[in-house]
Amino acid sequence: MIYSVQQTKFDIFLHMREYGDSFERWYVGAASDPKAELAERMRGLEDGTPWLHREMLTGNAVRTVVNYFVNQLKAVGDPVGELNANSARYVIAYRLPVVESVQEG
Repeated sequence: MIYSVQQTKFDIFLHMREYGDSFERWYVGAASDPKAELAERMRGLEDGTPWLHREMLTGNAVRTVVNYFVNQLKAVGDPVGELNANSARYVIAYRLPVVESVQEG
């Protein structure tokens, strides 16, 4: 199913809020093969890590969504430059692992 920019933003936003974390605890990016990209990026993360992907009509739509989350909401990810419709038609998002700090005592 292909999603609109607004629907994708809304879906990702709700998904992030469902798990109660701040935007800075999420990665949002572009992918041409979302399942392979997620498998690679999430290797070593705990089972049950929340994630999602959405197919977009164009690379421009992907860029709009990713840049919104990275630039406006401060999610982790790289701002996306020009994409053609065939290079990366998916937006992916997943929660980053918690990094516990070690206190010296």
